[in-house]
Amino acid sequence: MSKVARRMSNLPRLALVCLFALAPVSGQVGKQPEKARKPVAEVKPVPPPKTKTPAEKVAGVLQEFIVQADLRQQGKNPAEKEVRLSEADLNAYMQEAVKTKARYGLTSIYIKLIGPNYIGATTTIDFGKVEVDDQSLAVRMIRSMLSGEKMIYVEGSVTSGEGKGQFKLEKAYLGSVWLPVYFIEKVINYLGQRQNPPIDTSEPVPLPYGLKKVEVAPGSILLRG
Repeated sequence: MSKVARRMSNLPRLALVCLFALAPVSGQVGKQPEKARKPVAEVKPVPPPKTKTPAEKVAGVLQEFIVQADLRQQGKNPAEKEVRLSEADLNAYMQEAVKTKARYGLTSIYIKLIGPNYIGATTTIDFGKVEVDDQSLAVRMIRSMLSGEKMIYVEGSVTSGEGKGQFKLEKAYLGSVWLPVYFIEKVINYLGQRQNPPIDTSEPVPLPYGLKKVEVAPGSILLRG
């Protein structure tokens, strides 16, 4: 037998010898001689990473789209990004936004992603905080019906593409009372004109956050940008 072969044949026996040499002496499992002991440093538990709330998750996604849009304005060409958000996550974000950014007496909003590309929205508005200086007949008629907090439900289709989108109102209710679509469109257009810059809601308007397109499906929405 060659020297190499003899060495290879000894490997199993050598492995066993090493295992026995490393094994603790019988009756001394887990014990070390006093002189070999070293003080064990205190190990502090590492706190688990903070889990983002649904509202924080959506806010982060929208911020990423804003960054994408900024890069394009700088002449760069980042890859198109798309993110799908659930109806629950979207509404969690909307509730937080209402607390900090709401205007025109809006106190709550809940979005229903009916799909495809069809949504409903239930809003509660405190009309005591809404200043209306439009003297058109439609606005004055609605204003005479509204005082205090009222719940309004609207429903309609969404179209979007190339960075613009439009909402076509198809149903509107004040509580359980049906309202003529024309009246609500008048109010929406009125509020749009009070934006800075003014928004003509009868035409496609730029999508927010630098988005290029939104696609509504039952229970979720796909954002592209």
